[in-house]
Amino acid sequence: MDLLAALSMIATKLGLTSDQVLLLYAFQKAWLGPGALRRVYVLVNAIIEKFDLNDDDALVSYGDQLVAKGVLDERLARLFSYGELTDAAPQAKATRPAEAVVADRFDSKA
Repeated sequence: MDLLAALSMIATKLGLTSDQVLLLYAFQKAWLGPGALRRVYVLVNAIIEKFDLNDDDALVSYGDQLVAKGVLDERLARLFSYGELTDAAPQAKATRPAEAVVADRFDSKA
């Protein structure tokens, strides 16, 4: 599964738009400026409320809580929480780095 397909699955399962899930991914990669951080804060709080996540426990990530609730699988939760997409099986063909694909998406909107 490629990065954009995985982000699309997260968007569908969490009820987010593609722009919202890309905003979260860009935040994890530290690609955002200060102006976008407020939007991320509001978006994360909406996810916390929608899925009744515990924000008091610093040892359990939101992704782990979404796995426990059956919303995301472990692979998507890792992408949601840490911005990492890992494949169990190596890909047979050479692909562009995920960061380049997402950067192209942002550049095309400018």
